[in-house]
Amino acid sequence: MKKNIRLKIFFLGIYAILMTMRYFQTVVGMYNTTLLAFSYQYGFISRGLVGTCFQWLDRILPWDMYTYRGAQMFSFGLHLMFLMLLLVFFWYCLSKSERLFHTGMLGIMFIFATFAFPEFVTFENMGRVDSVMAILTLAGVFLVIAGKFEWMLIPLAAAGVCIHQGYVLMFISIFIVLLTAKAIDHRKKGWGKYAFILIFMVLTAAVLFLYFNYFSHEYGEEIYPKIYERAQAISADGGVHKQLMDHEILGENPAADEWTLHLFNFREILVFGILVLPYIWILMLLFGRCVKEASGFWQKIKYLVLLFGGDILLLPDFAMKIDYGRWVFCIIFYYAIVILALVANGDQLLCRHFYKIFCQLKKWQALCILLLLYPTLLTPLGDIWITELSKNLTKVVFRIPGDMLFF
Repeated sequence: MKKNIRLKIFFLGIYAILMTMRYFQTVVGMYNTTLLAFSYQYGFISRGLVGTCFQWLDRILPWDMYTYRGAQMFSFGLHLMFLMLLLVFFWYCLSKSERLFHTGMLGIMFIFATFAFPEFVTFENMGRVDSVMAILTLAGVFLVIAGKFEWMLIPLAAAGVCIHQGYVLMFISIFIVLLTAKAIDHRKKGWGKYAFILIFMVLTAAVLFLYFNYFSHEYGEEIYPKIYERAQAISADGGVHKQLMDHEILGENPAADEWTLHLFNFREILVFGILVLPYIWILMLLFGRCVKEASGFWQKIKYLVLLFGGDILLLPDFAMKIDYGRWVFCIIFYYAIVILALVANGDQLLCRHFYKIFCQLKKWQALCILLLLYPTLLTPLGDIWITELSKNLTKVVFRIPGDMLFF
């Protein structure tokens, strides 16, 4: 069985290499190079953790990292770390689960991998700190599945907020729902440990979120020129993302008229939702059956939390921000990781319905092949736009002239 699992992961690794080669664009955008100039040498500033790691590498390695080439190497290194940890996560989930679930789990892994493998090598997302937040989240889910050192979710979540305040909306929901599920499963004995970790983790993340948004700009005027100069050195053409600098270093809220783009977002998410209806239906079927069959109030609450937990926290991002490609990736990441973690942990009710749905789908082999291959038309995900297909369909369906948008 172990040899069989290693062979499956090997082929997934080949798929990761092929997807990387297919979509690798080598370009690190100005937003992401600017963020590498942020570090804690200027104080406990917002989004400074990744830049601090970049600074440590500059000190350790024999060459100058504060160049555009250094930013490219660092960004590709983050991509490789994400891929390797994701493959190890897949291997761990298969190793912890019963063999009869493996084919269904591999289906989820392949569909998720189609989106995840090229996510951080395209022009839009190469070098994004989202990759580091995803890495931290995977590390935390390892601990939840293993049932060891789960208190480490507190510093992992804190580190996520230090990387980007958006962690509290984008990724922390996975920790919250898995801890909530464990607390409910252990409500007769041992629930207090999970409740304490959950409450302390949320409070720590909330305090850091408030600090970085409202109280971390005391020395902004003093450090601004130094960070600006360093950001210029890292950029490909000396460009600096001034809006990011003004917001995170000075605490200003630069006026940016994004309403036209947001209107496009609202339309595209409808188009994308229609494109992925088969997967939404399967998700609703899986968790809906679990809610229906769950015995007792708290068990029903558990599966409702698992079903809607990731979406609820992302609602503010969808309402106020325009990076819909990133938010959609977080949703895909959430459901793939949570389902795999629950199957690996042996959640009896979910495993039973997971297997039943797989057996039902297996009767329609052509449909299964289509469900596996269809995501290749929807990847890679973008930043402001979701996918090329949904973006172009939105322009056609809503008759949007190409010159109205800059992408």
